Amino acid sequence: MKQESLHQFDIDRNRRQFLQFLLLITGSIVASFGRKLIEPILHQYQAKKESSIDVQAFLEQHHEKLQKIELGCTFSPEHFVLLASEVTPDQVVAILKELLIKKIRFTMRWDRCLNENFEIDLSFYEPWLTAFAEAGFELTLSLGPIKTPRYPESFVPTKVIEFLRLVSSQAVQKNKINISELTETFGEAFIKQVPDQILLQIREQGFLPRQQQVVTTESPLALFALEYLEKLLPALQKLLGTDLSSIKMFNPENEFRNPFGTGKYIMSLDYMIEVCKRIISIKPNAAFLLNSAGISNSTTSALEQSVSGATVLQKAFPGTEFTIGLDLYEEQDVVGMIPLLNFHPDTITGLLVMYHGGLLKNVATNLEELGIHFEATELQFERWGEPKRKYPPGTVYHLQYMLLRFLTTFLGNSQQTVRLWGIEQFIKKYVQSPDAVETQALRQLIIAINSKRFDIH
Repeated sequence: MKQESLHQFDIDRNRRQFLQFLLLITGSIVASFGRKLIEPILHQYQAKKESSIDVQAFLEQHHEKLQKIELGCTFSPEHFVLLASEVTPDQVVAILKELLIKKIRFTMRWDRCLNENFEIDLSFYEPWLTAFAEAGFELTLSLGPIKTPRYPESFVPTKVIEFLRLVSSQAVQKNKINISELTETFGEAFIKQVPDQILLQIREQGFLPRQQQVVTTESPLALFALEYLEKLLPALQKLLGTDLSSIKMFNPENEFRNPFGTGKYIMSLDYMIEVCKRIISIKPNAAFLLNSAGISNSTTSALEQSVSGATVLQKAFPGTEFTIGLDLYEEQDVVGMIPLLNFHPDTITGLLVMYHGGLLKNVATNLEELGIHFEATELQFERWGEPKRKYPPGTVYHLQYMLLRFLTTFLGNSQQTVRLWGIEQFIKKYVQSPDAVETQALRQLIIAINSKRFDIH
């Protein structure tokens, strides 16, 4: 018994030493990262503590900061019809109105705006755009042309990609191609829509230069995109009215400085100026949203380049309003994959993501001084690609956590828009199981923030 007691004493002493070591490490972390970087981690725990189905505690604790945001969303009709094709545009409008969501980024894909003859055809988008415009929503139109939201990010028509691949491959083979061969391969209807500048270059040289990662005004893909845009915009005027009053902002080329997606395209500023120029030609008071990927080692520079790009565009179009948008997601739980750290992967992950966010603590106020607005264009509200978690995106806790990340790191002095990414999934759940406890709690949370009525009892 005595030996057992001594053995137990050794175990207890080792535990105490281990706890002292943990306290020392924790103290070092606090000293190193400082209060500003540790506070968000505490908010993460706070969100978890407040994540009961009753969201009142969260609203009471953070109502002062929540006063300064308005929840909007991104809505991709192309994605939604895959999830819930039986749900009509009018039903979607009714749910968004119930949630008091007014600001909607609406996506339009190049390959869905054309018919079989490669002519502009908005029949897919017409019922959605008409319903949203008549409902009085403030639309931000994400129209690419080359990059629009959701993977694979680029929705360039297949025939354009195949055409450019064929005519550029001739340069490698040193075998010129003529227009009659192209007509035979792609059809007369398509060749009629090929920009004259491209056809002239093919006639003179027999091929086109291969498309590079950076899209410039001289890129063959850019020539296709700009000509398409010149045809799309009048069609939108015909559908929504000449002044396009329902469109409050345009979002040209989603994540324009982030090489993400199948093409990994990066848009040059000279190309972006040409896109904006064409939009301003039909809507002189157009405002623009330039969004970037979220904060991580690989994409912090993309956000910084978006900011510098906005200042260049400001000079090119004096008096035009620009907004920088941050696409804010939870970092992948890489550390959680290490067995020794699985005891609290949320804490470690939180520390990493907050560190990167903390580096840009004053981004919103700095942009305000430059006359540029700042918003969260995509705040993760749906699950994609993450390992299994106790509180996945789309739950009350996760939404509270993501909101706290924005409020702690990016809240400016003026009113800001925070657009939920994944509203399509929520609408599907709401239609299928409107009385589900989690769904009702999310509904209460969104309505409370948008109504600024934080006492929901």
